Amino acid sequence: MIGSYTVKPHHWPGYPWPGSTEPLIRLGPDDGPMVVIAQPLFEEANRMRAFILAVMRDLAGMGIASALPDLPGTGESETQTDKANYLLWLSAFAEAAHQAAKGNQPHLLTIRGGALLTSWTPAISLYQFAPVEGSSLVRDLIRARRVAGTDAAFEAEMDALLSGPAPEGPLPPVMLAGNAIPGDLLAQLNHGHALSAETEDEAPIARRVARLSGDGGAADVRFAGAPLWRRAEPHQDAALAAALSADVAEWVRRCAG
Repeated sequence: MIGSYTVKPHHWPGYPWPGSTEPLIRLGPDDGPMVVIAQPLFEEANRMRAFILAVMRDLAGMGIASALPDLPGTGESETQTDKANYLLWLSAFAEAAHQAAKGNQPHLLTIRGGALLTSWTPAISLYQFAPVEGSSLVRDLIRARRVAGTDAAFEAEMDALLSGPAPEGPLPPVMLAGNAIPGDLLAQLNHGHALSAETEDEAPIARRVARLSGDGGAADVRFAGAPLWRRAEPHQDAALAAALSADVAEWVRRCAG
C-alpha cells in the first residue's frame, strides 16, 4: 500500500487490433484519470521496461491509472517487426489509448522516442520525458551498427534512405539493433518530430517537457539521474521513477482542473 490507495496487481487485457490482440499492461484504479504511456522505441524499450513499470506502480499508489501498450511489432507483440510501419504505429497507439481510456480522452506520457507516436491521439495533456527527434534516434541506431562493423553497401543504402523525402511505400528491411527494421519505417522516423503538442485534427494541447539534469534541451523541469536508455542492460532508478511519477501526477491533477 502506497499512500491511501492499495496497488492492484498488473492487468494485461490487451487491445483488439485488426488480425490480432496486441499486449497492454494496465495498472491502477478503474475510474479517474488515465495516463497512457508511449514507450521508447527498439532496444531502448527493453532497457527501460522495469523503470516504466515502477512509474506505473507509483502512479497507481497516487490513485492514477496508467496503461502501457505494445505496438504491433514491438515488445511482446506477436506481429513481426518487419511488418511494422510508422503510420501503423500512429494508428495503433491512438486505438490503444482510446480503449484504455474507455472512449474518453487520456493524458499521455511519452518516454524518449515515444514522443514520435502521439500525433494521431486526442488527449487532455501531453507529458514528454526526455523526448528525442526521429533523426537523432535513427542516427543512434546506425551508429551502433557501425560499431559492430559495416560495409560500403550499407553506407550507400543508409545515405539513399535518409537523404530523401519520407517514402510512401514499403522498403526492404535493414538489420539494426538485432531487428529487421523496415526501411520505410526508418525513413519515416527520420522525419518524425517529437517536440510538438499538436495532433492532426486537434488544437495544441497542454504540454510539459521533463529532462535529466545533464540534458541541454529545453525543459519545464529537470531530474537528477543517469540516462537508463544508454545502459547495456536494463537498470532501475527508484529515485528517478518516484520523482517523475510525482511530477506526472501533479501535472495530471493540474490539467484535470
